[in-house]
Amino acid sequence: MRSKTESLANTAEPSTIEAATPNHTVWDRVGIAGSLLCVIHCAVTPLAIGYLSVMGLEFLGNDLVHQVLAVFLLCIALLAFIPGFRGHGNRLVIAIGALGISVLFATHFVLEHFVGYGLEMGLTIIGSLLLVGAHTANWRLASQGDECCDATNKAHPQ
Repeated sequence: MRSKTESLANTAEPSTIEAATPNHTVWDRVGIAGSLLCVIHCAVTPLAIGYLSVMGLEFLGNDLVHQVLAVFLLCIALLAFIPGFRGHGNRLVIAIGALGISVLFATHFVLEHFVGYGLEMGLTIIGSLLLVGAHTANWRLASQGDECCDATNKAHPQ
């Protein structure tokens, strides 16, 4: 027979773990939205630059805005991919996400001074789409892991 302390420890443990574990799938959704906004920004800004300046929004075409967006996407990626990897262990997802971030950082912190706007826009779109793919895969793998773990926990209650 288990002691009262063991019984309490076993019942308290899962809820403590669940409460301490961040919901990284939320960050995957934010990452997908942010990366898609990057794609839209790259596609629309050149077409709407005249309208943006009339509306006082010409700063959206500024290099600093692109750099801030890249750093924002890096932070979101870290919040999503680190716990996601701990859950599913899929290195390909991490590699694709790292490649996407690397392309964005190389484009907006190094190459922007050496390449034309068209290539910069193309690389930004490629990096953003890589991030969308990595976040989507991370989200799906996390969802499968949750279902797997839920089914396992129901089949083998403690």
